Amino acid sequence: MVHGMDLHRSGLQPDWQHIFPIERNVWQRIAAATYGIITPANAVSALGGGLVAFGLWSILGGNIGIGLAALGLGRLADIADGYIAARTHTKSPVGEVFDSALDKLAMIGAIIVFVAVSIVPLPVLVFIGLQHSITIGLSIIARLRGHTTHPSAFGKIATGLQWAVLLIYVGAELLRTQNVASGSTLLQIIAGVVFLASLALGIIALSGYAAIAATPPTRHKT
Repeated sequence: MVHGMDLHRSGLQPDWQHIFPIERNVWQRIAAATYGIITPANAVSALGGGLVAFGLWSILGGNIGIGLAALGLGRLADIADGYIAARTHTKSPVGEVFDSALDKLAMIGAIIVFVAVSIVPLPVLVFIGLQHSITIGLSIIARLRGHTTHPSAFGKIATGLQWAVLLIYVGAELLRTQNVASGSTLLQIIAGVVFLASLALGIIALSGYAAIAATPPTRHKT
């Protein structure tokens, strides 16, 4: 499963770089003309980011049902963008950075909103925020040492599970407001189990980033 994932991840060059312009598909031509900015996957990523923002705003305003639906659709879009980039052969460093940046902004926004509305237990939010902060720090260190970092499969799965945790807690809150106490409690238990799984995978992902960051800087012969 891990090796078969379509991550929104590219090499140093975009997919269309070494293809003659006449042989490129329509999506590659558009991507090449816009320096990798306009691609089907980037459009899906942007749509997903907008849905997540709308969902968080709705939850902040007390519209939990609408917020839950929008968040769910937004995260499905994040799953789809890597698949679309792979199938249209339009993966590029620009798309990878764009997708990663949106993911980080979405998670930061989610943590802020859920702290404000007190739907998700604070320790869960702290651990999620800590993991992402460490990941960002290790990525910065790795890049400063001349190494390229990419989203890992374990990291993507861990992040997906973290979003599942947040969505399950929102679902539990929705049931609570509808006086379905038993269902709300069950969902909270499920969220706790999924959170532990995400924590384990997150640690594995962090170990990979740490190994890259600890690698000695690349030295070029002069």
